[in-house]
Amino acid sequence: MVLDDQVHRELARRRCADDLLAAAAADPALYRVPTEAPPAPPIPPRTEPEAAPAAFSIDNRECLEAVAVYLDGGWVASVDAGAQTTVRDVTGRHTLCLLPQPSTAACGDRGTVRELYLHDGWAVRMRCPRTR
Repeated sequence: MVLDDQVHRELARRRCADDLLAAAAADPALYRVPTEAPPAPPIPPRTEPEAAPAAFSIDNRECLEAVAVYLDGGWVASVDAGAQTTVRDVTGRHTLCLLPQPSTAACGDRGTVRELYLHDGWAVRMRCPRTR
Protein backbone atom coordinates (compact mmCIF):
# COMPACT_ATOMS: atom_id res chain seq x y z
CA MET A 1 0.00 0.00 0.00
CA VAL A 2 2.80 2.41 0.90
CA LEU A 3 4.63 1.47 -2.29
CA ASP A 4 1.53 2.18 -4.38
CA ASP A 5 1.14 5.59 -2.73
CA GLN A 6 4.79 6.45 -3.37
CA VAL A 7 4.59 5.35 -7.02
CA HIS A 8 1.38 7.36 -7.45
CA ARG A 9 3.05 10.50 -6.00
CA GLU A 10 6.12 10.05 -8.23
CA LEU A 11 4.00 9.61 -11.35
CA ALA A 12 1.82 12.60 -10.46
CA ARG A 13 4.90 14.76 -9.93
CA ARG A 14 6.11 13.74 -13.40
CA ARG A 15 2.68 14.57 -14.83
CA CYS A 16 1.69 11.01 -15.75
CA ALA A 17 -2.08 11.00 -16.18
CA ASP A 18 -4.30 8.01 -15.45
CA ASP A 19 -4.97 7.42 -19.16
CA LEU A 20 -1.18 7.15 -19.81
CA LEU A 21 -0.84 4.69 -16.95
CA ALA A 22 -3.75 2.65 -18.31
CA ALA A 23 -2.14 2.56 -21.76
CA ALA A 24 1.18 1.47 -20.27
CA ALA A 25 -0.53 -1.28 -18.30
CA ALA A 26 -2.36 -2.47 -21.43
CA ASP A 27 0.80 -2.68 -23.59
CA PRO A 28 3.96 -2.52 -21.47
CA ALA A 29 6.29 -3.29 -24.41
CA LEU A 30 5.59 0.16 -25.90
CA TYR A 31 6.66 1.92 -22.71
CA ARG A 32 9.69 -0.18 -21.90
CA VAL A 33 12.88 1.66 -20.95
CA PRO A 34 15.73 0.38 -23.14
CA THR A 35 18.52 -1.28 -21.21
CA GLU A 36 21.05 -1.20 -24.05
CA ALA A 37 22.34 1.84 -25.85
CA PRO A 38 21.43 2.00 -29.53
CA PRO A 39 24.29 0.98 -31.84
CA ALA A 40 26.54 3.83 -32.89
CA PRO A 41 26.27 4.88 -36.51
CA PRO A 42 29.10 3.53 -38.66
CA ILE A 43 32.08 5.81 -39.05
CA PRO A 44 32.77 6.56 -42.68
CA PRO A 45 36.23 5.49 -43.86
CA ARG A 46 38.83 8.22 -43.74
CA THR A 47 40.00 9.27 -47.14
CA GLU A 48 43.34 10.94 -47.62
CA PRO A 49 43.34 14.06 -49.74
CA GLU A 50 44.72 13.60 -53.20
CA ALA A 51 48.41 14.44 -53.30
CA ALA A 52 49.10 17.55 -55.34
CA PRO A 53 52.40 18.22 -57.05
CA ALA A 54 54.81 20.60 -55.34
CA ALA A 55 57.96 22.33 -56.48
CA PHE A 56 60.58 23.07 -53.83
CA SER A 57 64.08 24.42 -54.05
CA ILE A 58 67.44 23.51 -52.54
CA ASP A 59 69.79 26.50 -52.36
CA ASN A 60 73.43 25.38 -52.27
CA ARG A 61 75.01 28.66 -53.43
CA GLU A 62 77.07 29.15 -50.26
CA CYS A 63 78.67 25.71 -50.33
CA LEU A 64 81.74 24.33 -52.10
CA GLU A 65 80.44 20.74 -52.15
CA ALA A 66 77.56 19.20 -54.08
CA VAL A 67 74.56 17.92 -52.09
CA ALA A 68 72.52 14.77 -52.71
CA VAL A 69 68.80 15.11 -51.91
CA TYR A 70 66.79 12.10 -50.70
CA LEU A 71 63.04 12.08 -49.97
CA ASP A 72 61.62 9.19 -47.96
CA GLY A 73 64.84 7.23 -48.51
CA GLY A 74 64.89 7.55 -52.30
CA TRP A 75 67.34 9.69 -54.26
CA VAL A 76 65.65 12.74 -55.85
CA ALA A 77 68.37 15.07 -57.12
CA SER A 78 71.93 16.32 -56.85
CA VAL A 79 72.57 20.01 -56.31
CA ASP A 80 75.93 21.23 -57.58
CA ALA A 81 78.20 23.44 -55.47
CA GLY A 82 77.28 27.10 -55.81
CA ALA A 83 73.92 26.28 -57.47
CA GLN A 84 70.23 26.25 -56.68
CA THR A 85 67.94 23.48 -57.95
CA THR A 86 64.16 23.14 -58.06
CA VAL A 87 62.81 19.66 -57.39
CA ARG A 88 59.26 18.32 -57.88
CA ASP A 89 57.44 15.82 -55.70
CA VAL A 90 54.01 15.53 -54.04
CA THR A 91 52.78 17.57 -51.09
CA GLY A 92 52.56 15.99 -47.67
CA ARG A 93 54.73 14.67 -44.86
CA HIS A 94 58.14 13.49 -45.95
CA THR A 95 61.56 12.64 -44.57
CA LEU A 96 64.28 14.78 -46.16
CA CYS A 97 67.92 13.75 -46.15
CA LEU A 98 70.67 16.07 -47.44
CA LEU A 99 74.17 14.61 -47.84
CA PRO A 100 77.27 16.50 -48.97
CA GLN A 101 79.03 14.79 -51.89
CA PRO A 102 81.41 13.05 -51.64
CA SER A 103 80.54 11.85 -48.14
CA THR A 104 80.94 8.82 -45.94
CA ALA A 105 77.72 9.68 -44.10
CA ALA A 106 74.44 7.91 -44.83
CA CYS A 107 70.82 9.00 -44.48
CA GLY A 108 69.86 8.47 -40.88
CA ASP A 109 73.20 9.58 -39.45
CA ARG A 110 73.05 12.41 -36.95
CA GLY A 111 72.09 15.71 -38.58
CA THR A 112 71.18 14.28 -41.97
CA VAL A 113 67.43 13.67 -41.68
CA ARG A 114 64.55 16.11 -41.12
CA GLU A 115 60.81 15.51 -40.98
CA LEU A 116 58.89 18.10 -42.98
CA TYR A 117 55.56 18.94 -44.55
CA LEU A 118 56.32 19.59 -48.18
CA HIS A 119 54.24 22.21 -49.97
CA ASP A 120 54.58 24.17 -53.19
CA GLY A 121 57.25 26.85 -52.81
CA TRP A 122 59.03 25.21 -49.87
CA ALA A 123 62.77 25.95 -49.82
CA VAL A 124 65.87 25.02 -47.86
CA ARG A 125 69.12 26.95 -47.87
CA MET A 126 72.35 25.13 -47.17
CA ARG A 127 74.70 27.09 -44.92
CA CYS A 128 78.35 26.29 -45.40
CA PRO A 129 81.46 28.29 -44.55
CA ARG A 130 83.04 29.60 -47.73
CA THR A 131 86.75 28.79 -47.92
CA ARG A 132 87.63 30.07 -51.38
